[in-house]
Amino acid sequence: MNKSEVLIACCDDKREVIADFLIRRQLCVTRTGSKEEALNYIRRHEYKVVISDMSLTEDLCSGLTIYNEAKKKDHLTGVIMIAGFMDVYHQTKLAEIDSFICVQETNNYMLDFIFSKIESLIIKNKKAEVFMCYNHKDQEMVTDIEQELKKNNVKVWIDHNSIPPGRRIKEYLCSAFDECKTVAIFQGKHGYGEFQEKEEIDIFVDRARIEDISLIPVFLKTCPQGKEISHKFIEKFKSVDFRKTKPDAMEQLIWGIKEGVKIFDKRVADQEK
Repeated sequence: MNKSEVLIACCDDKREVIADFLIRRQLCVTRTGSKEEALNYIRRHEYKVVISDMSLTEDLCSGLTIYNEAKKKDHLTGVIMIAGFMDVYHQTKLAEIDSFICVQETNNYMLDFIFSKIESLIIKNKKAEVFMCYNHKDQEMVTDIEQELKKNNVKVWIDHNSIPPGRRIKEYLCSAFDECKTVAIFQGKHGYGEFQEKEEIDIFVDRARIEDISLIPVFLKTCPQGKEISHKFIEKFKSVDFRKTKPDAMEQLIWGIKEGVKIFDKRVADQEK
């Protein structure tokens, strides 16, 4: 786990009790009791989870301001909001927040509950939204698309920045195969790469046969018209074509990924019931 993975923005006593408990659980924490300081921390650093009081000092909605800033910085940051009560107003405001906890006192049961929420948020948010499956001869063009996806808050798994040098490639690929929520299969001037076709596409096709995962065929601008490589299973899925000006290919790709993520998350939630 990385440094500063949890930011705690709570009033003095509560903040220290929660921070000490999480440190004993081997989490790295940053603590503050001020809305302004919390906002500055969020703007300067990255956090996996933010824990905030609904109200800091006299500002009754300071927690919502912190929530909005955390999600603006990174929509995958988990947010846990804490309050001593919950009226109709707060219920309405908290409807979209990842987790709301009504705390009368910070006893051991409540601390364990907070820790379990943190664990579930970290596990949920570590999963990539899309696996980018491509021929390395097309890497420059695919990397441009990767950067555009990240600008639109899409969490991407791509080999060049997900596999450290010196590590076994297949080990990381197997983990990514299990965790990625959708797959974008790119085809350009050079067609499918040997590794792409034998080690990646076949595995994702097998996975898609048994579970409802979105496979998105993506034709790069350099893919020759009329010479696309066909795949009996993949061609069943609607494609995205960067050779066409309309509809906008990037918008279509993002839409496909987001819809695929919704389906994946719903299936996981149904399985956990």
